[in-house]
Amino acid sequence: MFQAGSIIRIQASSPVLLGVPRNNAATPFGATRAGTAVVYELYNGSRILTNQATPEDVTVSGGGITNDSVPRSLDGGGGRILIGSGGAYFTATTGTTLTINDDFDLGANTLTIGNVEPSIGGNPKLGTISFGGGGSRSLAAGVIDVLPGAQLRAGATHALPDLATINVGAGGSLFLTQNDAIETVGGLTGSGTVVTDQTGTIPSPNLRVGLNNLSTTFAGAFAAGAGNPGLTKIGTGTLTLTGVNTTVRNLNVDQGTLRFADTGTGLFGTYIVA
Repeated sequence: MFQAGSIIRIQASSPVLLGVPRNNAATPFGATRAGTAVVYELYNGSRILTNQATPEDVTVSGGGITNDSVPRSLDGGGGRILIGSGGAYFTATTGTTLTINDDFDLGANTLTIGNVEPSIGGNPKLGTISFGGGGSRSLAAGVIDVLPGAQLRAGATHALPDLATINVGAGGSLFLTQNDAIETVGGLTGSGTVVTDQTGTIPSPNLRVGLNNLSTTFAGAFAAGAGNPGLTKIGTGTLTLTGVNTTVRNLNVDQGTLRFADTGTGLFGTYIVA
């Protein structure tokens, strides 16, 4: 077991613990072989964390996964990244992107995007996390918390856990990258922005909110930019919008209730109530 708080550097030759090679470099990292409250750093290249030969899950609880100082990818190894009850963070060096291509299971736990520590391994950590070719297998209603200044990109179709609540902090953003794709989440909170650079028409990137049937309030904005993200309300709960929304894409209410409250406004192109 590694000491809690250790940084495990994943490199091409063998894993390194705080600059000291492990005693048995042939032993793959796994839930039974490594401490869970540690930081895995993808170093000097894109890496694989879960074992390829014998699919093996890796639990991260109280720790996280990060990159060095340039963009990296955590590629699929056959197992899953399990977010433990102590929560975990995926965090990229500021100005870079860390792409998560491995499957992960959020469960009913909290995954934080970004880290407010001054640095990890000497690098500030409020960059972009992109969920790529992997995705979440979670069937529980956990939370993904995007810290102020960080960005979460839905970089593939169905990249976000369907039942999770996405909390987007002020100055943070949820970026929808798949043109003409629909992304589903359990709920939406916070005061950041939902944005896209895609310009498709059927229906452009569209966020379906409310599958966990809970009532939430979003004080941020669906913001116009290079593209315009759409919104569809689903589930039996109430989604309350209190921010100034500037997107001109359609707003659909398929289920439940959608409210504009306080200073909440919307320039959505068409309001459609099923």
